[in-house]
Amino acid sequence: EDTQALIPFKTEDEIAQAFREEFDALYVLIEAWVLMYAHTVNDDPSFDQELSHNEDLWPFLLGCTYTNFSDAHEHVILLLRNPATRPFLMMRIMIQCLYVSMWKATAFGAINSKYLEKLTVMEEQLKVKGELFGSKFLCFK
Repeated sequence: EDTQALIPFKTEDEIAQAFREEFDALYVLIEAWVLMYAHTVNDDPSFDQELSHNEDLWPFLLGCTYTNFSDAHEHVILLLRNPATRPFLMMRIMIQCLYVSMWKATAFGAINSKYLEKLTVMEEQLKVKGELFGSKFLCFK
């Protein structure tokens, strides 16, 4: 008799729902963390200067707000300096970091190479769609 015991999902809708629930849980976890721990503002006057001279972090932070980096500089500093907005910027940064480093087609290549090709095509399509709408997403660079 053929068994389906090791197949966790029977349809693509079930898989999509499971992913939705997992992502929702992750977003709730991130939101709870930033609301608890990311509200403290660094009042050190040299903080802005040190941050903007960090060659790896600063462009990433700017890209989380605007595609035009000249507009983003003041906005990032303003959001970081305001205790009411800082947690939400931190949440945006954390989610962007997940997209950049973890949720890429190449991350799934080691699991199953046949999906890597499909995911890579989808990633390119999303990149093109983002450029058509005038946005460039760091996660597709």
